[in-house]
Amino acid sequence: MVQQVHQTTQESHRSFAFGKVLIVDEDTRDLDSQAELFEARGFTVSKCELYDKAIRSIEREKFDLVVADQGPSTLEAQLVLRYLNQCQPSTPCIVMSRSTDVNCYLRVMELGAVEYLEKPLSLRDVNRILQNHLGVRPSGLIPR
Repeated sequence: MVQQVHQTTQESHRSFAFGKVLIVDEDTRDLDSQAELFEARGFTVSKCELYDKAIRSIEREKFDLVVADQGPSTLEAQLVLRYLNQCQPSTPCIVMSRSTDVNCYLRVMELGAVEYLEKPLSLRDVNRILQNHLGVRPSGLIPR
């Protein structure tokens, strides 16, 4: 009986969401692994492989955080960031990349990105992002 109550309590904690995150990445493996990191911390995650789909999602839904891969061309994350600035200017956007490109870094930071990170995101990166940009302290995160 005690085990059943404990299990029910854990399940109810997992269904609680801190907020909504949009992750945009053409690489489905990266997209899934990044989503898992945020979902494990109680966030609802919308995943988009296509940048035009991400823009449509921003039109329809309010997000607490957007994480966008710069993609093979530096324009993709910039397009998402520009559109986010028009529709949801108070929503922080993290831009990530497999390589550090100084010119891309400067462009996205000028457009309002709050961070530019190298992929893949780590658990430490996610915890820092949540604390710095959404005010969620690690002690407030749902353990997995």
